[in-house]
Amino acid sequence: MQAQWKLSRAWGIANLMVIHRLSDLDAAGAAGSKGRALAEGLLADCSTRVIYRQESDQIDAAGNLLGLTDVERQAILELPLGRGLWRVRDRSFVVQHVLHTDELAAFDTNARMNGAVHPTPPDAELADDFVATAFDPGLAVAPVGPGFGSAF
Repeated sequence: MQAQWKLSRAWGIANLMVIHRLSDLDAAGAAGSKGRALAEGLLADCSTRVIYRQESDQIDAAGNLLGLTDVERQAILELPLGRGLWRVRDRSFVVQHVLHTDELAAFDTNARMNGAVHPTPPDAELADDFVATAFDPGLAVAPVGPGFGSAF
């Protein structure tokens, strides 16, 4: 996996690492172990990070591992559903993910628990307007979704 990660640009592929909580890295091994170091190394190689709301008990670990500022730590504690902190190298943005109805049908992970069924219309239109305000003047809000490059 590490070789694929390192050679992805040469191979013309993109790698995505999806972690529910950064504390899930504990499953890769104990602190200081080879497995844990490998997992943290792969995370360190990610130049674009999308962080959705985190619970208060995860803030310190996430902030320390990702090098988040105090403003970014506060942001990920208070983000509403669908809004994430995007760290692109050394810049940060609060981004509202605009979900297309086809995406909602595929990715609403609460639907089965709630008994919801999402119809998939054949010609669903992209919602191209939304209202969002920045959490902090230093953090911009930008649209993300089909046509913008979807968040993961």
